[in-house]
Amino acid sequence: MAIIASALALALAGSTAAGADTLAISPPGREHDQFSLDVSAAPGGAAVAGWTSGGARPQAQAAQRPSAAARFSAPVTLGPGRMQRVAVASDGRWAAAVWLDGGRPRTARRDATGVWRNDRLPDRLPGGGIRVAGLTALPGGRAVLALEARTPEEWTVTVLRRGSDGRWRRAGRDLTVSDSASGRAAVDGAGRVTAAWLATLRGKPAAAVLVADMGGGGGPWSAGTVVATAGGRELFAEPVLSVDARGGQAVLIGALDDAGAPAGGRVAVRPATGGAWRLSAPTRSASIAMAPSGVVWGSWLAGSGSRRQPVVSRLRGTSWGAPDPAGPSGPVVGGPATAADAAGRPVVWWLVDGGPRRDRWRASWRGPRTWSRPAELGRTNGALAVSTGGPRGLAIWVTAGARGRVTAAPLR
Repeated sequence: MAIIASALALALAGSTAAGADTLAISPPGREHDQFSLDVSAAPGGAAVAGWTSGGARPQAQAAQRPSAAARFSAPVTLGPGRMQRVAVASDGRWAAAVWLDGGRPRTARRDATGVWRNDRLPDRLPGGGIRVAGLTALPGGRAVLALEARTPEEWTVTVLRRGSDGRWRRAGRDLTVSDSASGRAAVDGAGRVTAAWLATLRGKPAAAVLVADMGGGGGPWSAGTVVATAGGRELFAEPVLSVDARGGQAVLIGALDDAGAPAGGRVAVRPATGGAWRLSAPTRSASIAMAPSGVVWGSWLAGSGSRRQPVVSRLRGTSWGAPDPAGPSGPVVGGPATAADAAGRPVVWWLVDGGPRRDRWRASWRGPRTWSRPAELGRTNGALAVSTGGPRGLAIWVTAGARGRVTAAPLR
């Protein structure tokens, strides 16, 4: 699963130096969109990168890297529109991409021979405020796509599944929540879909967080479960959702006071083994990641001004461990964002003020005893897309400057 973080508001994980292993995967140009890109890597090292080029006439493009290769293929144009998500199956042989063309989702699949082919999605998808919530590619050409649609009156999640015959089909009924435009959905590595949203409780808006899911084989949505209720005069901010590769779920629930200012937060957790949801002690975490083992990591910035430092804490039961510095203090202007690799180790990345030389991404990976020395990634005016699926992790970005390139580097 890949996570995208913008220079202003980071969302989800990586770590190693951009040096000899840094690769340009697109020609230089002025028209690369620095905020519309994604990357996905498989355990064996195969990877797919997707981005948007073309300026006023955007084109979704992709490049691939086989597991035994050191470099990416030449870029392929998939169609008009803005890239949203790419995904590669765990066996590295199949991949999928989804982009938005005038607000309508379009998809393509890469088969085991390395050839991209455009797919056709079902007609009559929800309209208005479409967002791609998640995409997972599975062996044999199968895939799962979750779409969100928002209107002032309701929030809808539509799940589509592609079979090995290449046809996309709707997976059961849509999940539609009335009187709520504040929800998030995600797809895990097995194709299970989780949705979390704010709801009105006893006539009070944003006073409860509910979660529902749809199994990896499709079928109906589960009944919405209340995982947290606001107390006193507090309200909840839109939840942040993290799912692991095996079906574990974690929801970061930020509280707001009656003036709308942040008032702490908690994390609701249910591991892949199932059982009841548990609610953590208060946390300062701004980003969370759930590892396949069920461990939850949270990260935030400590300090102030030009002496801010990314720190990480582990959730044990319902209690948080002591903050662990993931990097040195500095002029941090974005992040940190957090994810976990297949072994459950956390990865954190953050954005450092680069002055006239542009901002710089740094990342650090937790080893058996301590954090790695922060990796210096790329200088950019835009986003960083990260995947921890491969053995070394992978990040892509558009380098700063008029002739920026889409560039990739391992994270450790």
